[in-house]
Amino acid sequence: MGMQPISVLFPYLPIKAHRDRDQARKEMSNIFAKIIRARRAQPDGAAKEEDVLQTFVEAKYSQAYGGREMTVDEITGMLIAALFAGQHTSSITSTWTALYLFSEKYRHKFLPQILQEQKEIIAEHGEELNYEILSKMDFLHRGMKEALRLHPP
Repeated sequence: MGMQPISVLFPYLPIKAHRDRDQARKEMSNIFAKIIRARRAQPDGAAKEEDVLQTFVEAKYSQAYGGREMTVDEITGMLIAALFAGQHTSSITSTWTALYLFSEKYRHKFLPQILQEQKEIIAEHGEELNYEILSKMDFLHRGMKEALRLHPP
């Protein structure tokens, strides 16, 4: 499904993509709520997970908010935000990078260097692709940094 461009301006427009999104959020909320309640029901002294969820479960607001715990809904919102935080910024950065690389102004100047760099790296590493190999794509990295400079997320 992915993010719909119309969603930026009209996030509550009654379209199928938004209904699907809302239904998926409801299902995720139910799953997270069960896990949060189970974590909170653990007896004192029980072994606890050392993860972001446990951090949220144990978090308390400052005295300005009465020192209360986060609600299940608040924790669920934080988990969903953490889960999808990088998705939109990555797609936006990729989109701007591609738009610049394929634009008339830059297509002949930078795209050939990036494609040649990728061909060389593929020739060296074959089908394998991981972070270490991607980090060797210096021209692509510089293109993405320029897109981020011009259009920060």
